[in-house]
Amino acid sequence: MVCSAVRRRFGAGCTRVVLVLICVFVVSSMPSMAQAEAQGGNGGIVLKNDYLSVLFSDSQTGPKLRQIEDKLSNRKYTFEDSEPLGLVVIEPEEVHNPSLEIIWEFPRDMEFETAKVSADKTELVVGFSHKLVGVNVIYRLQKDAATLRKSITCRAKKRGAYVAGVTHWKLKPAGHTPLWPKDNAIGQPVVLADNGSGFFVTLQWPTAAAEIRDGYVGLSYKPGFQLESGQLQEVSIGSIGVFQANYPGQSNLDAAREAFFEHIRQIVEPKIPFPVKFTTWGPWRGQTTAERIMRVIDDLQYVGTDLLHFDAGWENQDHPTGVRTYYARGMSDEIWDSCMTERMRLPNGLLPIVKAAKQRNMKLSLWFDACGNVFNRESEKWAVIDKEGKPVYGMMWSDRTEQAPLQSPATEYGDMLKSKVLQAFERYDLGGVMFDNQSYTMDFGKDRGSLANGWNSTDVQLGKILEIFDEVNRRQPGIYRFFCRGSAWPWALLHATHIHAGDPFVSPQGDYPARAVALSRLRAWRSHYDNFVPPWGIKCDIAGWSEQQNSPIPV
Repeated sequence: MVCSAVRRRFGAGCTRVVLVLICVFVVSSMPSMAQAEAQGGNGGIVLKNDYLSVLFSDSQTGPKLRQIEDKLSNRKYTFEDSEPLGLVVIEPEEVHNPSLEIIWEFPRDMEFETAKVSADKTELVVGFSHKLVGVNVIYRLQKDAATLRKSITCRAKKRGAYVAGVTHWKLKPAGHTPLWPKDNAIGQPVVLADNGSGFFVTLQWPTAAAEIRDGYVGLSYKPGFQLESGQLQEVSIGSIGVFQANYPGQSNLDAAREAFFEHIRQIVEPKIPFPVKFTTWGPWRGQTTAERIMRVIDDLQYVGTDLLHFDAGWENQDHPTGVRTYYARGMSDEIWDSCMTERMRLPNGLLPIVKAAKQRNMKLSLWFDACGNVFNRESEKWAVIDKEGKPVYGMMWSDRTEQAPLQSPATEYGDMLKSKVLQAFERYDLGGVMFDNQSYTMDFGKDRGSLANGWNSTDVQLGKILEIFDEVNRRQPGIYRFFCRGSAWPWALLHATHIHAGDPFVSPQGDYPARAVALSRLRAWRSHYDNFVPPWGIKCDIAGWSEQQNSPIPV
């Protein structure tokens, strides 16, 4: 083992000189970390499996990733520099400080403690000490995959800690320029390739921002973990995978897609079939009524529908989350149904539709407004706050001249939304849940789960929605969960079963409305596929616009 006492962050003046001298003496008189605990030469640590050989170089601030060798193609990918991690960790009371300065801390700012290699040489655990948390960085080679997995865990010390940001990867590849994503856009994975082979770098968070600057490739996100004293939390996980072209002429990006699709499949392990999902939004938009549904429900059974999705417009628009959920929570199913649903469209609530659907081997799926201002109107109590301290308003769908406060899931609103979704899930025996209107905006409010300076507010808001997805799935494993967002975020599939491919556009032109619907669906599907969403995770609805179809029944 390496003596941790000689690996501490240097002080100033003569103390620095003494520590350097001690370090030189120890290194020259003891076996190096690589000699003592790993295979390999040149002062390095090597992890190996049947597919990869990964070299880490020894340094004063801990092992650094230097090279990945693809044994199948005999290609080596080297890195001029790398950082094991970066953190933004603050004391809990600083969360509410609107003037907080964000400072990224890397291993040079921490104390390197240990580096342990497993007996089979497939895992390396590197320990660091921060003033607020103990940190472990774990590199692991999978037995049956050409990927290097990496996870970062933090354990809070006595005072507790708030983990605001994590840089999972910071690499400087030698001789490779990223092909994807383009122009520092949000997208995953980062792909580096040439001549039919290469590697991808990924972080398992939907909105992780790839930063490509000065030759470095970085992947970071801003989770906002509030840790109590002694609490252990895995704060990030990600991978580097290698790939080769599968046939002559295959493009580098297409080869990367196939490799990434297989990687994400192994992690997500999708077992849920595509539902035949009819959505009320297609034929009727927000003007769905019980009468319209019951008029076509036998036809939906005839074409094999197994999921009847009631989109926007089923809820009473008057404070359904902030007020109605609270007062109706202990009521009977009938009273809850009457309180929560829009009576003009659903005079008898949703329960009769649930019963009729089940009689035809269908289950009900419901749409939910993530930020609570498109079809619903909530109060300013939990609204997103702008830099001037004023609540943020957004345009409502039902009346484009009307605006409503944009709600922040990082506030108590997120807890109330979770309660509403779970109550609907239990009372209606839901077969599906969709979140739409994911308009996460920088929030400068205090007394919420995100920083008062707004820095990590959008990721914290998204995290609450993913938490609700996870809880619904915990209660009913395999329930359909639809992530509705214009951006293609493949890692949303860790929490959702499908990413919505968008609604068919309205096009009055042409004599073939069915063809127009099919074309727009193809474009929506292709947009997600091109942005590395695997085909099994893309869902198109079977309902189209009534203007195109001239019929409430799907084409």
